Amino acid sequence: MRRLEAVRLVQWYHFQDELLPLGASCLLLGDNGSGKTTVLDAIQVALVADLSDVLLNRAANEKSRRALYGYVRWKIGAEDESRQGAVHFGRGACSSYVMLEFVDDDDPSLVFTCGIGFEATESDTEIAKVFFVVPGARTRDVEAITALGNGSAERVVRPLRDFRVWLRGHAGQYWHDAGTYREEIRQRLGVLPESFHRLIVKALAFKPIGRYGSSSSTIFSIPGRSTRLRFRTTSSTTSGWKPKPKRRRSASTNCRRS
Repeated sequence: MRRLEAVRLVQWYHFQDELLPLGASCLLLGDNGSGKTTVLDAIQVALVADLSDVLLNRAANEKSRRALYGYVRWKIGAEDESRQGAVHFGRGACSSYVMLEFVDDDDPSLVFTCGIGFEATESDTEIAKVFFVVPGARTRDVEAITALGNGSAERVVRPLRDFRVWLRGHAGQYWHDAGTYREEIRQRLGVLPESFHRLIVKALAFKPIGRYGSSSSTIFSIPGRSTRLRFRTTSSTTSGWKPKPKRRRSASTNCRRS
């Protein structure tokens, strides 16, 4: 069975370079705004690829206006960009990478890393993208970050042009269209149907089953023929919640006077 083993986020929202090991199943636990949905959206973007199908931040807010540009440049403040002065960005022009590592329990040699590289400017909200797969590589092996050079210990995120050169030198494949990348992913995950991508989006756009004070939790799984992803998200702030007492019903007794 093929499974998602790890997620690596490089300059994705407030994550600078984070490697998240997942294993067979994963619990994402944190306060509101800590980044649980940010991780899920990264997985969604890397697996769905076609941004016209992606619904960002729906795991936290079904009316969210969050966009890819805000994830890449780390938008801070109100989601309504029409509010002057209420929005600013934590990064200027930058590159960003989302990577997923898949392993096969039966054949360790089938490990591969797939993902998307993004590039944003300050003057235009359009995002340049490159879709890639690196067979036989773990996410930690993908050099999205490199030394600055000239003997400096400083490390910088590779621009997409340099990253494409790195991919060509390390048996990586890359495409500029989402369709070819999606087909490659489905083949590597076990010849999955095209509906796999739609099911990813549908699973993430859930409504919590129960809500406890300011917290909510939902478990969902997306089965494929030989691939399974399973996550649970929950807020850690449950203070102030008390169960409602059950209303007791008194048994009625019919009396008959003789």
